[in-house]
Amino acid sequence: MAKFLRCVSGDRDRLNLRAWFALYCIYMTVVVLLSLWGCRSFTESGTTWGEVVCWVGMYVFYFSLACTFVPLPTSWFVLFLASPQGPLDLNPIFRVVLVAAIGGAATGIAHLNEYHVISYLLQLGKIHRVRETRIYIWAENIFKTSPFMLQMWFNVVPVPADPVRWLAIIYRYPRVKFFLAHASGRTIRYGILAVAAVIFELSARQIVIIQMLLVILAIGKIFLPRSRSPREIAEPAEEQTT
Repeated sequence: MAKFLRCVSGDRDRLNLRAWFALYCIYMTVVVLLSLWGCRSFTESGTTWGEVVCWVGMYVFYFSLACTFVPLPTSWFVLFLASPQGPLDLNPIFRVVLVAAIGGAATGIAHLNEYHVISYLLQLGKIHRVRETRIYIWAENIFKTSPFMLQMWFNVVPVPADPVRWLAIIYRYPRVKFFLAHASGRTIRYGILAVAAVIFELSARQIVIIQMLLVILAIGKIFLPRSRSPREIAEPAEEQTT
């Protein structure tokens, strides 16, 4: 077992991708089986712990998939499980800690899987040449000043964290630190969302509306044209006069 874990963790220059993907598949299978077991126990006996295992299992599976390649919205699930009107009949403080910590760890797993997928893609063709571009060299110099904190806070604040994540992967940032930075940052973010769900006692309808607004906002940032600055507007006019 220790030898297998060393193969998975490796060092910055050696990635055992097959070992990781095998471990990830086993992990996801165990999560699904535990969730199904909890759901069965809940439906047959009506036990609270069965319902908790069922929902937490689905939560972990969902968040362990959500990444750049599987762009699933996550805020609604955090709000739903943390809300007093949600399915988890637990102490509010414990519910917030559970939702935040497990969600953060599961997102860390998803991002770690993305780390290995992109590392595999970098080994194909000429994609690895991105390291030779000027923009990468410029971004790497900024990234090296505080890589852990940069990744962590980009996972806390509500802005797209993909570019920083990709930069860390291309840079071959150590995977243990990579996981800890992303898991801790998302734990803080999900904790804030969970506390809000408890304080405002959000209903399912309110959560759906909030998630729809977040999706619309994200789509708008991608597809709406960027507003031009006064300088950019003035430049074409100056060219026409000359």
